[in-house]
Amino acid sequence: MINKNILFIKERNTNMKKFKKVLFTVSSVSFLILSISFIIIGLVGCNKQIVDTNYNFTEAIIDDIGTVKVSKWNDYSDSDMIQIIDDKGNVYYTHSSKVILIHR
Repeated sequence: MINKNILFIKERNTNMKKFKKVLFTVSSVSFLILSISFIIIGLVGCNKQIVDTNYNFTEAIIDDIGTVKVSKWNDYSDSDMIQIIDDKGNVYYTHSSKVILIHR
C-alpha cells in the first residue's frame, strides 16, 4: 500500500512539472506576441517610415485625363496630393485617390 502511494505521488509530481513547463512556455509566447503587438501599434501611431522605399512607375491612369507615360512623380508626405510629369513634359497635380500608378 505504501509503494502505491509513493508511485502516485511521484507520478503526480512528474505531471505537475510537465504542466509547469507547458504553462511557462505558453505564458512566454503570449508575452512575446503581446509585446510585438504593442511595438507595431506604437510604430504605426507615430507615422514614421521605417524602411526607405523607392517606387518606379511607367504609367499612370488619371481620372478625367486617361493613361499617361510617367517620366517623374512626387508624392507629398504632408498631404494626399500627387504630382505627375509625363514624357511630354505635362504636369498633373491631383489628389492621390484619382490616380493609379502602374509599373510594367
